[in-house]
Amino acid sequence: MSIEDNTRIVQNVHPLFNERAFDRILSEMIAEDVEWTNVPTAQIFHGLEGMREFMQGWVDAFPDARTEDTTAYAGEEFG
Repeated sequence: MSIEDNTRIVQNVHPLFNERAFDRILSEMIAEDVEWTNVPTAQIFHGLEGMREFMQGWVDAFPDARTEDTTAYAGEEFG
């Protein structure tokens, strides 16, 4: 994945989460074989449905939750 692709994801994933546009996040930004670990709970989510479950869990627990990026870094030196 290119730096440009990563930058696009970083700039768009949280606004899409705020819109609850999970289908777009999953179809445009997440690999089908994703494995996401929720470190505080040690719960592991597998695949696109697992990622949807993770995002929906936040919305269920905090219906008015919003995310905001204050700083983002892109480039090979940050990989």
